[in-house]
Amino acid sequence: MFLQEAIDSVKRQHERSWELVIVDDGSTDTTREILQSQDDHRVRLILLDQNLGIPKALNHGLVAARGQYIARLDSDDVAAPSRLMTQVEFMESNPDVALVGGWLRTCGHGESRIIGHRASLDVGPQLLRGNRLLSSSVIIRTSILRLHDLQYSSEHSNAQDYELWLSVAQHGRVVILPEVVGTYRYHANQQTAVHGVRQRRLALHSQFRALRGAYKIPNATRMLRCVGWMAFLRNIAGLQLHRARSKVTRGMMNQ
Repeated sequence: MFLQEAIDSVKRQHERSWELVIVDDGSTDTTREILQSQDDHRVRLILLDQNLGIPKALNHGLVAARGQYIARLDSDDVAAPSRLMTQVEFMESNPDVALVGGWLRTCGHGESRIIGHRASLDVGPQLLRGNRLLSSSVIIRTSILRLHDLQYSSEHSNAQDYELWLSVAQHGRVVILPEVVGTYRYHANQQTAVHGVRQRRLALHSQFRALRGAYKIPNATRMLRCVGWMAFLRNIAGLQLHRARSKVTRGMMNQ
């Protein structure tokens, strides 16, 4: 529904040296027609014959990408024209940075506000408190993924982003810039609306593993781990509340 707008936002980038790798995960609507109508040689299509799920589809994109950096953009979101230029310039000036995120402006549900966690030059240790990054704001140094064989985990489908951020944070700084780099769209069919409970549950699993030391994140002090455990307990309570609200909503829809 929003795919062409996402594609157009990439074509409008101030940074002109880019390739757009689009993975069609076995769609059954008009997505493939939209993709095959693209006439820009910088747009590369990966057309999967069957639906493999989000992590595997994303990994097809990671493998196919040829650039020095990989910027994520979900098909229902929009990139700001300055996004690539701003983030690439920062990465070029800071070779120790593995991943850069930013802020997004929301649309849909009759509201517009800026979302994203406080800007930080070292978000890695803060990931012990939960996911601090918005997927459509993230750009990753490709060499980090290749050198350490990092991909999205199929075991964490619907919460695969957080697990990858934790893995990347072991190998370089993770930064959030105080910049609005795109638009995040609220709509009824988005992953957080359809698979919210599963997403939160799997994110808690990743957070638990991180707090137990599964990811060797630099500067993750004992104090930060204590704060992380407190956040973990709050996140469990939040999951229970989300489950209760989801049951009420389903009950009202079935009446």
